[in-house]
Amino acid sequence: MPKPESLDNLLTKGIKFRFFKGQKAWNKGIKMSQAFREKCKETHITTGSTSENKIARMSIDFKDWRMQVFERDEYTCRGCYRMGGRLVPHHIFSFTKYVKDRYNVDNGITLCENCHLEFHKTYGFKNFISDNIILMLWKKELLTA
Repeated sequence: MPKPESLDNLLTKGIKFRFFKGQKAWNKGIKMSQAFREKCKETHITTGSTSENKIARMSIDFKDWRMQVFERDEYTCRGCYRMGGRLVPHHIFSFTKYVKDRYNVDNGITLCENCHLEFHKTYGFKNFISDNIILMLWKKELLTA
């Protein structure tokens, strides 16, 4: 049986693979060299493909902040007052602009995916102001009252 090529050679040749359910993985048994692993790591981080904000969102501090916001709001969406479901922690003051307040629990609010999407459809993903979240919640309060 011929020895499988190294993963480094296969990937640099640009070979495309097709996956089928239940099929054995094409790279099963092929080991990546340590040099190739290091190259992947440094390329991924230094080329800017992973932004500073994305790295911050993957940090333990962010995960702790997220859980603290959910616990404070009792796992309830502050937009529609539904408990549980798919919840999203939303920053009141922009995550990218207000770096000092990124992990401040008072800068977070729990929204369900629908309310979060509605907010960003209305006010956009950039350049929204903190008053917009208050305005959105106030409008919802008027509609339900």
